[in-house]
Amino acid sequence: MAPSQSVDDPLLTEVFQLRLRVTELERQLSQSPACDVLNRYRALFLQSVEAMVFLDDQGRYAEQNPAHAGLLEYTDEDLYGHTPALAMGQPAYAAIGRQLAANGMFRGEIVARTKTGRALSLDISMFAIADRNGAVAGTVGIFRDLTGQRTTQDDQRRFVQQVMEVVPDLISIVGPDYRYRRVNPMYLRAHGMPEDRILGAHVADILGQDTFRNLVKPQLDRCFKGEEVADDAWFTFRAIDPKYMAVRYSPLRGPDGTVEAAAVIARDMTAAREAEEELRRANRELEARMFERTKSLETANAALRLSEERFRTLYEDTPSMYFTVDQTGSVLSVNRFGARQLGFEPHELIGSSVLQVFPEDQQGPAGNALERAFQAPHEIHHWKLRKIRKDGTELWVEETVRVIKNADGSPVALIDCRDVTEFEQAEAERRRAEEQLRNTTDQLETLVRLSPLAIVSLNEQGQVIRWNPAAERIFGWSEQEVLGRELPYVPSGMEQEADAMWERGLAGLVQPGIELRRQRKDGRLIDISLWPAISRDQNGRITSIFGILEEITSRKEAEASLRKQRAFLRQVIDLSPNFVLAKDRNGRFTLANQAVADAYGTTVEALVGKTDADFSINRKELAHFRDMDLRVFDTGAEIFIREEPLTDSTGKVRWLQTVKRPLTNEQGVADQVLVIATDITERRAGEQALRRSEEHLRLALEERERLSQDLHDGILQSLYGVGLGLDTAGRLMDAAPRKAKREFAHSISQLNRTIEEVRSFITGLHFDSLEGDRFKEALRSVIGVYGSSCQTQFVVQVSPKAVAPLTQQQRLHLLNLAREAVSNSIRHGRAREVRVRLRRYRGGVRLEIGDNGSGFDPATVKPSGFGLNNMTARAARMGGRFLVQSRVGRGTTVVIELPQGGSHE
Repeated sequence: MAPSQSVDDPLLTEVFQLRLRVTELERQLSQSPACDVLNRYRALFLQSVEAMVFLDDQGRYAEQNPAHAGLLEYTDEDLYGHTPALAMGQPAYAAIGRQLAANGMFRGEIVARTKTGRALSLDISMFAIADRNGAVAGTVGIFRDLTGQRTTQDDQRRFVQQVMEVVPDLISIVGPDYRYRRVNPMYLRAHGMPEDRILGAHVADILGQDTFRNLVKPQLDRCFKGEEVADDAWFTFRAIDPKYMAVRYSPLRGPDGTVEAAAVIARDMTAAREAEEELRRANRELEARMFERTKSLETANAALRLSEERFRTLYEDTPSMYFTVDQTGSVLSVNRFGARQLGFEPHELIGSSVLQVFPEDQQGPAGNALERAFQAPHEIHHWKLRKIRKDGTELWVEETVRVIKNADGSPVALIDCRDVTEFEQAEAERRRAEEQLRNTTDQLETLVRLSPLAIVSLNEQGQVIRWNPAAERIFGWSEQEVLGRELPYVPSGMEQEADAMWERGLAGLVQPGIELRRQRKDGRLIDISLWPAISRDQNGRITSIFGILEEITSRKEAEASLRKQRAFLRQVIDLSPNFVLAKDRNGRFTLANQAVADAYGTTVEALVGKTDADFSINRKELAHFRDMDLRVFDTGAEIFIREEPLTDSTGKVRWLQTVKRPLTNEQGVADQVLVIATDITERRAGEQALRRSEEHLRLALEERERLSQDLHDGILQSLYGVGLGLDTAGRLMDAAPRKAKREFAHSISQLNRTIEEVRSFITGLHFDSLEGDRFKEALRSVIGVYGSSCQTQFVVQVSPKAVAPLTQQQRLHLLNLAREAVSNSIRHGRAREVRVRLRRYRGGVRLEIGDNGSGFDPATVKPSGFGLNNMTARAARMGGRFLVQSRVGRGTTVVIELPQGGSHE
């Protein structure tokens, strides 16, 4: 038997003293002000209708409130030593832990199971709690049951669509055949492929066989069995660097509850993983430090402060509005989050009536609801009302109220208030959308019923399910006659063609507006135009096929008639010898007849769409055509062009008389010019020949006038002088025979000279040919007439090169001009020497007749008779220039200059 230990044993003494120290600390703690706050927070925690838990720094359950125990059906003993993975599964809890490590908080929905295996959809909010030194000391969790909430299928679809478009995660929908059914834009960018390349492809073809077999397929198989699977691993991509992805595989169930596909959401956790490793290292260091601290007897005080911080964080910063209100409606407390949600600070609300945060029309219902809650303190009460912020804006709230006992035993209402404004707005929007959908449906029904076009709907088997009144009118069958049957209007013998078009239509290969021939009930064939369309559900299955049909029989007949008229018009304008064409504002031919095509050496078809510049190189003509066209467009008025040239494809110049008229469109704007031109080349040549004949006649008459004048002024005067001399000689015959003899001799000499003059005129008018040297001989003969009756010396110089380019008419004119000039030199100038010279000069011909006679002053002497005027007119008719240079006592020089290419008569 072992000896008993006395109270003096050092070990027992140390234990006893430690116990006394703990008792003293507990007494001090119970008397501290913080203890009262802690008790209030603890009452809130225990009596809250929200399920709440505290987790220690290892993530294990430290404490749960009754609401949490009732929700998940676990006792405190069941939870001891476990993490929330017990209810939600390790992958889901691991994902929450990673977000807590990255952000210090988590807010989201998960699926958890109760102790009895019942599945719950939970809205979870978790917050990391730091101690006074900033180290993570634990976690607060708030759980709300969302199992009873449902949204409509359309809302879910729109929500999923929006989420898939904007979230940075890689989202894909995969069928049980491991083929992609849908992916979001981030998934396409990560793999660097277009959507049509991925949709329908096997997952192994996109991610690779190894990745599919080792990482993806096992998780998909579990998901297809109905499991919610979470996994993380490294993945490689085509367009971005390898990433460490947290992947969640969620089963998508059909209306019968079977899994139809898997939603795969992959989030880039590369940075989070690195941060997680750093957090683990920091946690290990923190655990070591905390382990050291737990050795101290100050653990109790630290635990007290931690509890106080937990409850304060839970109460002040949880994303719900918490109020405690007494029976009079006065606010006893409000958390910081709740007060600021309403635009107040907590001290502005504490002590005032809670009804001040309700609009006037809601204060009565709110007061009545609060009164009912105090009358039934053992029940949990719910209501939905509107509240008003300090700035006057309103919000919808859903409040859960439970009456509890305060520290002094008085009843206090604990109000948990949640902002459901967005939900209410969404509900209102949904109701408006449903109303709009009903209105749109009614409008579409009215449109289909009253449409002048036939609208026919078919099911996937090709049976009629809709046949509007216009279809009855066009085809003759009533809706009752065709419902549930195949289309009745396919003519006999065209069934195979119709079946082939049906298959092409299902494949989307039939173009809108296709024209067909179909049969009415009375057997008459009609032409129709068909616009087909196919309606599919979200899975791509055909739900209905419908077509809009227009009867175009009259239009087709009108088109055929129009084609005949156009062909007839085409023949008419092509048979016309006139040029008929039309151009647009850019000068392109829109119409041309055969005459225009022949002129340009091409075909009518080749002209359309081209311009004049494509067929002509005459820039002057092209510029003229373009200027006239633009004038018609700019003025909008018709113009008449009397003459304009056109060089055809053979180089021949044609002369046209043209009318250009603007053609206007439906808006009254001139967008084309119509051109009708008549070829007047032959008529113009006839007119020019007529004008030349008239000119020749005029010249002949002028020449006749000149000859008569010359005869009058020269020969007749000479004859008159001879007559006077003979008359004088006759009177002197008896009285002075000698003198009379001299007068007879003088008169005979003068008569001989007159005869020579007449001979010279006759010689100048009868030269049949003046080619080569004969022109020089003719010129000498004309001048020689005067040499026989006077003492004048003549010098004649003629260059053969000057004679060669002259025409017969020009040579005759030059002979007459030379004769007239020489006659003037002898008769008026009394010249003793006359020089006649014909030579080339500056590319033309120059005739000079110079003398050493008496000369005259051109400025004071006016020409008499027709001499100089006729000489000037002759030179002008040849296109030449006539000059007279003379000075008194210095002689006279007459010059006739003919330029190269002058007028030839």
